[in-house]
Amino acid sequence: MNQRSGRELALRYDLLIAPLWGEVLGEWVEERLDLSEDARVLELNCGTGGLSVAMATSLCGKGEVIGVDHDRDRLELAEAKASVVKLQNLTFRLREADEALNHEAPYTVTIGDAATFNGQGTAELLAELVRRTAHDGQVGLKLITRGSFGEFFSIFWEALYDCDLTGHGGGVEALIEQFPTVSESQAMMRDHGLAHVHAYVEKKDFRFATAEEVFDFPLIEDYFVTGWFEFLPDPETRARVRERMVEIIHRETRTQPFDLSVKTTLLTGRKDL
Repeated sequence: MNQRSGRELALRYDLLIAPLWGEVLGEWVEERLDLSEDARVLELNCGTGGLSVAMATSLCGKGEVIGVDHDRDRLELAEAKASVVKLQNLTFRLREADEALNHEAPYTVTIGDAATFNGQGTAELLAELVRRTAHDGQVGLKLITRGSFGEFFSIFWEALYDCDLTGHGGGVEALIEQFPTVSESQAMMRDHGLAHVHAYVEKKDFRFATAEEVFDFPLIEDYFVTGWFEFLPDPETRARVRERMVEIIHRETRTQPFDLSVKTTLLTGRKDL
C-alpha cells in the first residue's frame, strides 16, 4: 500500500507524471480543439493545472477556463501556478464545490483526464463532459489504451506460472482488458452522442535498469499496482508473486534494460445533439 502523503503524491504527479504527456497533449488540444477567444472551457480532473494554465494562456486572457479536481493538494499546486501567471480568465475549483455549480451554462469545450483511472469511471466522466457541453461544442477525453504496460503483464503472468498460480491467470487477462482499444474508445464516444470522433495516440517507451525502478515508477506505484494485485487471494500470495516478478526483472536487466510502453490517447468529438 502506498504510504505517501497527499502532498507528496501531488508533487510526484506534477514533477513525474504530468510531464509524461503534458507537451504532446497541449499540442493536440491546441491543434484539434476550437479554443477561440470567446471559448468557455471546463477541464475535469485537471490535476496540478498545467493544461488549464496553457489553455487560458492561449486565449490571451479572454474567454474562460475552469479547472476542477477532487484532490486538494493538487489544486494547491494548480492555484500556485495561476497566481504566478496572473490570468484573469482562469479559475480552479475543488470537485465538491464544482458540484454545486453543475447546472451552470454549458461550456463550448470540455476536457477530461481518465489516464490514471484503474479500469473504472471513464464512461461516467465522459457522460458528465457531454452533459456539460453546449450544442455544437467539443469534448476531449484523455486516457490510456490497450497495449499499455504489456511488458509488465507478461512478467506478471510468468510469475504466476513460476508460483504455481496459473489458475489465477484470468486476473492478468482482465488487467490487460481494463484498458480499452482505440476503436472501443471511439465507439464509446459515439455511444454518448458525439460525432466527428477522432483519436490521437502517442506511444511512450520507458527504460528501467532495475526491478525497483519499475515498481517505483510513479504511474505504476501511485495509481495502478495496488489494484493490479487485488485479484490474488491474500497478502502473502501477493508478496510472493511480487517477489518473483522482481527476480524475473532482475534476471532480464543483467543483460539489457527493462522496457515499458504506455499508449496515451486523446479522443475528440463534437456534440451534435
